[in-house]
Amino acid sequence: MLLIKNCIPATQYSNNNADGYEEISIITDFINRRNLKITAIYNPPHRSLINEDLNHPSPTGMDTIIIGDLNSKSVNWDCRSNNNNGESLLPLIIKSSLKVISSTLPTYYPIFNWHRPDILDIAITNYKIPIAADVLNDLSSNHLPVILSVGHQITLQKKTIAKTNWNLFTNILIINNSVILPTNNFRDIDTHVDRTQDIIINAFKEASEEIEQKSNFTILPREIRE
Repeated sequence: MLLIKNCIPATQYSNNNADGYEEISIITDFINRRNLKITAIYNPPHRSLINEDLNHPSPTGMDTIIIGDLNSKSVNWDCRSNNNNGESLLPLIIKSSLKVISSTLPTYYPIFNWHRPDILDIAITNYKIPIAADVLNDLSSNHLPVILSVGHQITLQKKTIAKTNWNLFTNILIINNSVILPTNNFRDIDTHVDRTQDIIINAFKEASEEIEQKSNFTILPREIRE
């Protein structure tokens, strides 16, 4: 879903496939100003990017911003590792002189502990105006919301990441969640969910410290950088 201010003229397009691929776009309809295309994409984990997807981000003569979960990982935009979709997407980005906008923090926290948090939600653009991405620490979903700030001057600054003592985190959870409250109705369930979320957030803060994170700002392929 894309929301746009009702005073901005725009045309909507959508493309959903049976394989789970979802896409929705809006194109602004300004008469005397340069138009902008914004596309939101969800590419499911089991689906490989195809040529139509790879050629999509750079329409001729139009500023474009592609946003969403492409399930395309690459160390070139600060993911922990590469996957096939990321390796397929990288040559197009280089060839078309596109930019990848991503946070230096994970946007996805997996349910299973044998998987690691990573960056799945990115933006791809040919837009010349500065764009920055920030992740909101909202634990209501394992996909964290990402805010793109468009048109603001970006100043490179030191990025920090939380280094967590997970043993301390576990002990804090045990201590603070040891009281079992009665559950008699749906309102009690909502109260317990809110309380549990607050306990988790506060335990994470108490067990964590901020350290500087090294970021990789290059878009050059790994074999060239090495």
